[in-house]
Amino acid sequence: LEGKSALLASMAMLIGTMGKHILVDDLMPPPPVMAMVALTVALILLAPAAWGRRAYIGFCVVNAATFLLDPLTVITDSFPAVEAGSPAAEIGTFEFEVVALYFLCAAVTVASPSQAYGLAYSCQMGCALLLKHILVNKSGPPAPMVALYAVTSMGAWYEVGWADFPKPLEEAMQAGPIVLHGLIVFFFFVPYFALETVGISLPYVGLAHVDESYTHGGSTLLMTGMLAIFSAMTSYDEMAGCTSAKMFAAHHYFLSLVVFFWQVQPTTTAFGAAFGSVPHLFTAWTCYLVLSKTKQD
Repeated sequence: LEGKSALLASMAMLIGTMGKHILVDDLMPPPPVMAMVALTVALILLAPAAWGRRAYIGFCVVNAATFLLDPLTVITDSFPAVEAGSPAAEIGTFEFEVVALYFLCAAVTVASPSQAYGLAYSCQMGCALLLKHILVNKSGPPAPMVALYAVTSMGAWYEVGWADFPKPLEEAMQAGPIVLHGLIVFFFFVPYFALETVGISLPYVGLAHVDESYTHGGSTLLMTGMLAIFSAMTSYDEMAGCTSAKMFAAHHYFLSLVVFFWQVQPTTTAFGAAFGSVPHLFTAWTCYLVLSKTKQD
């Protein structure tokens, strides 16, 4: 299915699920949600194709944000007896993280002009949540399902390929995120990691302040020293225009995965998680340029 037919089929499955909740499970969805569903379907049917598509993407993003930012309210709307911190609330939160992932994957797939990129970006988000559930929450799907997801993700990136970016995209990347990233890394993160190597942690943003598990020792000295050297070399290449756009993009697709995994660790402070969001901004900028300058399939 393509175009409006695909969007309507997706909404039909959601409506079917809501109908099952109402008629079989005796659970009434909140009226604002039902109103959003009706409005989204109406826009897909009646508005120009582009606006119906935007309405669908907006609907998915709003729902994902709700499930991620305030899962307890969503849970207690249907199950008032559930209390914060209870096993039911914890399980419900895990489930809503998966539902939010599906909404985000739907939004990314519809927003992407390239099916290959849409699938690869969706798989990358799924890998992030999979890592969190398995390694942080000590939960997650059975091993065969994890293996299947890993194979699917590798296949998705294989479909994207490793060809050089088209010239307009290369130029936009070089003039935008690549050179700015090089400047930020060279003038901030190179001194940052160099200071950490000699045991000096900057106020507020130093590793000792953003991660409660951090201790300065031989292993951290080695890692921060290597990061200082690596950051100096890569930032120079970025400012000099030596880093290809495809390499910069691949770097950030997987850097964001690692940073997210650190952000959701129980020892990472709230300020540390916010500070760690900087790489995600460059990943988002890169994704926008890639998708906006990629031809429609």
